[in-house]
Amino acid sequence: FNVNNDRISNLVLALSRVYASLKNALTLINDSALTVGKVDETLNTAIKNAEQKMTDAMNDDFNTGEVMSHLFEVVRAFNHLIVSKGKNKNDLKASAKHFHQWVLSWGALMSLFQEDPSKFLSDLDEMYIRLKGIDKQVISDKINLRLIARQNKDWATSDKIRDELIAMEIEVFDSPTGMSWRVLRG
Repeated sequence: FNVNNDRISNLVLALSRVYASLKNALTLINDSALTVGKVDETLNTAIKNAEQKMTDAMNDDFNTGEVMSHLFEVVRAFNHLIVSKGKNKNDLKASAKHFHQWVLSWGALMSLFQEDPSKFLSDLDEMYIRLKGIDKQVISDKINLRLIARQNKDWATSDKIRDELIAMEIEVFDSPTGMSWRVLRG
């Protein structure tokens, strides 16, 4: 098995995708305005299909590579579900809860995904900031300037600052609850 920087980067990127999905699931689970509805059938089917394949892979000389590939199929199904338009939010909460419990259960078998997702992703950003030599104060200043530009509906300045951040390998996310950012990974 050949370990190099590209493989390590790909593994870290894969872990961050799972942790980002777990973080999104926890956001839905912890939304007190929602009640638990019913689990989405497509997600439930993806989990059931993966479950059998993962069990078979574990019984085949603990084939963790295959187990992870099936886990990623479920992560993709969950991510697709939460960005789909017109989904019942209460059903999304039920689906998020089912997904979260399922990933943690399988992760426990491999000693994976047991950290708090927000902490894992924050620590990962900190590591990338150090590795890339990015000044956090510069990021903070640009984020604040962009926020002011958006409040003033100065979209050209807002877009220019976003492009500057992307050039620094910082990805910005706008949502109804505010703005967030992360270091581009990979």
